[in-house]
Amino acid sequence: MDSSGNFYGTAPKQGPDGFGTVFRLATNGVLTTLVSFNANNGANPEDGLTLGNDGTFTVQPLPAAAPVPELCSGSHPKEF
Repeated sequence: MDSSGNFYGTAPKQGPDGFGTVFRLATNGVLTTLVSFNANNGANPEDGLTLGNDGTFTVQPLPAAAPVPELCSGSHPKEF
């Protein structure tokens, strides 16, 4: 949850490509998809989100299903 009361979360195996999403549920009930994973940019964010001291959320999706070197070599969290 951010300082405005918005709730953030992940949904593995959801979204248009079935590889997971990151979403925001606003205090007024509006649900917004912030990231849709598509196997090229990662997949199935099962560990949820981490809120940094700077207010930035980080998600660590599983490595891409297709062998994309920049995603498969090490840890590359996505920030938003």
